[in-house]
Order: sequence, then structure tokens, then C-alpha cells
Amino acid sequence: MKRADHGTRLEGTPKHEKPPEPAAQTGKNPKDARENDAKLAENQKDLGVEPDHKTKDMEETGRGTFP
Repeated sequence: MKRADHGTRLEGTPKHEKPPEPAAQTGKNPKDARENDAKLAENQKDLGVEPDHKTKDMEETGRGTFP
């Protein structure tokens, strides 16, 4: 008895190969300035804000900060 799962693959056809694995992502945002004062200054310039742009309300609620 012939195999029932022979499918319709023609002889000489290569078997299906898995696609290549995607490159691992570091998860680091290029705008991350938590440990880089020069990057922080650059980001503030890009956003058009001064280093002391936070209002009292922003300070109290933690807005504009990363944990």
C-alpha cells in the first residue's frame, strides 16, 4: 500500500525550508538618554524644551520621567 501522506510534491522538488530567524533586537531605543547627558541635551533641543521645562504638576505626578 502506498503512503497516504505523499502529498503532491513532485520528484526532485526541494523540501520546504524554514525561513531564516529574525535578528535579535536589543530593545534599546536610540533616543534613550537615561545614562547620557549629551544625548539628553540633544533630545531636549530636538523637542524645543529647556532643561528646566517641567512644571510643578509634572514633578509631582512623575510626568516626563522614566522609572
